[in-house]
Amino acid sequence: METRKSAEESRQILQTMDEFTRDKKWALENIDSLRKDYLEKYVLVKNRKVVLADSDYDNLLQRAERNGVDISQAVIEFVIPRNVTVLM
Repeated sequence: METRKSAEESRQILQTMDEFTRDKKWALENIDSLRKDYLEKYVLVKNRKVVLADSDYDNLLQRAERNGVDISQAVIEFVIPRNVTVLM
């Protein structure tokens, strides 16, 4: 029984990682269209669509919580202008 549970947990983890990867890829591939509507805003992407957007990160998190959006299951990106370099 323990092995069956572990296999199911592993499957769910892999599925979550795949969904996150698809959402991240979607956000990167659609950055130009995101810039048109969400420039200099944080966007929360789930299932390859923008679910929420806000210019303030904390507000975005609060709105996500109020709307029942699990941020651990979503991608959050800040949409920067073209020709801006971010140094990390």
